[in-house]
Amino acid sequence: MKFKFITLSDPYYRDELMLRWEMVEKPKGLPPGFEISGEEKECFHLIALEKKQLVGGVVCHPQSQTEGKIFHLALSEEYRGQPFSRQMLSTMEDFLIHKGISHLYVLAVEEMRDFYSHLGFVSEESPFEQFGISYQKMGKMLLASA
Repeated sequence: MKFKFITLSDPYYRDELMLRWEMVEKPKGLPPGFEISGEEKECFHLIALEKKQLVGGVVCHPQSQTEGKIFHLALSEEYRGQPFSRQMLSTMEDFLIHKGISHLYVLAVEEMRDFYSHLGFVSEESPFEQFGISYQKMGKMLLASA
């Protein structure tokens, strides 16, 4: 498994968008286009490649100089449950620390809350609903390793 940071001009960017829609937005009943943020250019895009095939991606948007928001974490169906998702998120966290970001948060859907909890994220606010889906804001302080 190889991890790679990409920009919007990277050939894998279109594949990343498709994976984000297929795995995150389509199950919510949302049409194509909902996987795209208005801040795509400012986001950090990390993808996972297996034999040059995109199998996962995580997108983080810097909210300020010290805070980032995970916008999407998407994994191909055949790779769900494998440990590379944790490695991918850890790679993103290390990158963010070097960018000066010390707090990371995500708006986690119910089925992802345990995943994020196991990675050190804690609930920061009461759950809320959007598009008929329950979300929980979960955050984590990022600490540089010694």
